[in-house]
This record gives sequence, structure tokens and C-alpha cells, in this order.
Amino acid sequence: MFLYSEAVHTFLALIRSCAKEILEKEMHLKFSGTYVDYRNINYPLTFIVYEGAHLGYWDQRFYQIGINKRVMLSAKIDVIKDILRHELAHMIATYQYGDQITPHSPYFKEVCRSYGWGENVYAARSDIENENQKYEGDFASEKLIEKIKKLMALGTSSNSHEAELATLKANELLIKHNLEKLKLIGNEQDEVWVKRVLTSTRNNARFQAISDILRNFLVSPVYNHGKGVVYLEVTGSRTNVELADYIANFLYHELERLFISYQKDHPTMKGMMAKNSFIKGIAEGYIEKIKKNKNQVGQTLGSTKELLILEQNLDRQLKLAYSRLRYTSRSAGIDPMSKNLGKQAGHNLSIHGGISKGASEVIRFLN
Repeated sequence: MFLYSEAVHTFLALIRSCAKEILEKEMHLKFSGTYVDYRNINYPLTFIVYEGAHLGYWDQRFYQIGINKRVMLSAKIDVIKDILRHELAHMIATYQYGDQITPHSPYFKEVCRSYGWGENVYAARSDIENENQKYEGDFASEKLIEKIKKLMALGTSSNSHEAELATLKANELLIKHNLEKLKLIGNEQDEVWVKRVLTSTRNNARFQAISDILRNFLVSPVYNHGKGVVYLEVTGSRTNVELADYIANFLYHELERLFISYQKDHPTMKGMMAKNSFIKGIAEGYIEKIKKNKNQVGQTLGSTKELLILEQNLDRQLKLAYSRLRYTSRSAGIDPMSKNLGKQAGHNLSIHGGISKGASEVIRFLN
């Protein structure tokens, strides 16, 4: 997951300054702050802070260098510069030899040596990485997510009263947790987490439906683009982001399964317009149900004003993570019959079980 806060923005400014010094003085490449000029081609270059096992990484799909949160908290400036040199060498190896080279191949070491960098830069640093794998988890968050997941599973109960109560309780737990955290931090700038929950070669109806649904789980979904890839990110607190990752992976498969199931009973529902309309209907039906549920939670907690405060906090977190955000709208033809069938499916939809192997660490928390 990626991390944003006032401290992170300050650290990223330091990273860009160090990178500029290395690129221009040691590698003799121009760096504008957002683009690197390599062999008369301007390549984008961005930096993020993340939580994970390794000290850093280079991702050629997104022209991105990630620096571990632990580096920000404890590393000396010389160590930070060596990590940057290591990842910049990966970047140049990609541009010079292509995307398919092995990460620490002889080609990578050749790039390091060409800039006069020795083993302290190109070594794998396995001992340090093993220590980084021991980073602490947020166990309170894990337990809360597990409770919410179990309640969501009860939402599939054949007993409609039991299912409604379970869904209501799941929403109540999530909202109360966020209100308590907001009161705890007061006006302080808390950490904002960002996670890529879905990736595809192009945007599609499932992405849009999942994005619309996730907005009701106290996260802000954002579309972003990389090299030949579109991905859906979510922004919010750690707990909300982990839960949204679980929901997104479940929905990605469930929306397809529901369409195939309904299509068997309605063979005239054919073509991409029908499928997209059905999926859009699912999102609208489920959102209608969840909003009704949220209103009940607001009445239970005694005030809907607090729910508005949570929405405002989401906007603040979004601006902290994405200083420049453009909004786009999509319109497409609608098949009314398919959309109405989708809404029926959406009213009956419950989030439960069934996660793909590609789902992230939250799966380990939930099962």
C-alpha cells in the first residue's frame, strides 16, 4: 500500500532533491522533477512511499520508484541515496535492455558500474530486506475487518431479517470505527493510505460499477493509468482501504458470475450493451440498499451530521494523496430490461467469501 501524510510529502521532496542530484551529477541526465531525459526521450518519473518487504522498487509500468516507509523513518541520508541509485539503475537497465531482463542480471550490474557504483549499490541487501519483512501489522484493524467480513457473509442468510440485521451491524461497526478514529486524531493530519485494488488493460463496466459501490465504504476510488494499463486505486484510512480491497476483488468475479447466471434465465440478454447495463443496474440496486442501510445506522448513532463529517474527511484525504485530480464522465447506451434485471440482482447482492489468488494481504487477515 502507498502512504500519504504531511511527513510523507516532506520526505518525497527530499527524495526528489536527492534523485535530481544523482541523475544530473552522477548519471549526467536532465531531470525536471517529473521527467528524465534519457537519449533524447522524456520518460515520466514519480516517487511514492509504501509499506512492504523491500527497501525500494522500480515499476516500469508506472514509471515509478517506491521507497519503503521504514527508510523514511530510520535510514540515514547516505543509505537513502544508495537505495535511489539502486532503483535508478533498474530504471536505466529497463530503458537500455528492455522490459524482460532479470532484475539483478549482469546487465543491471553493468549499468551500476557504468556510473561508478559498487557493491553497496547493486547488492541485493537480503539481510536488510529480511528485517523489513518483520514490519508490524495493525492488529486492531485486522480484527475489525474480520468481524465486518463475517457479518457481510451473514448477509446471504435465507432469513431476510437476519440478513438485514447483519448488514446493518457491519455498516454500524465501520462507521463507528471511523468516527472514533476521527475524534481521536482531532485536527491532526492522519496518515492516508492508497492501494491499487484492480488492474486491467482498459476501463470497463465492472471497474465503474465497483468504483461506484466502493464510494459507500468510506474510501475514494480513483482511476489511474500506466504503460498500457488502467488501474483502480482506493484512498482512505488503513482499515477502510484493506476492506475495500477485499470487496473489490470479490465484486470483480461476482459481477461476471451474476451476469452469466441471469443470462441463462433471460437468453435475449445478449451483447455488450446488455451486459454493461446489467452490471450498471447491479451497482445502482446495491447502492440503493446500502444507502437505506446507512440512514438507519445514522439514526441508530443519533446523528447524520457525523456521517457528513466522515465524507468531508474523505475529501481531505483524497486531496492529500492526489494534489492534481481530473474528473471525467462516461456515457453509454442503456438496455432498460438488462438494467432492471441488474437492479434486482443488486438489491439481493451480499459481499461474502470467494477471493482470487491475486487478492492482497487482507485475504490472510480475513480467512
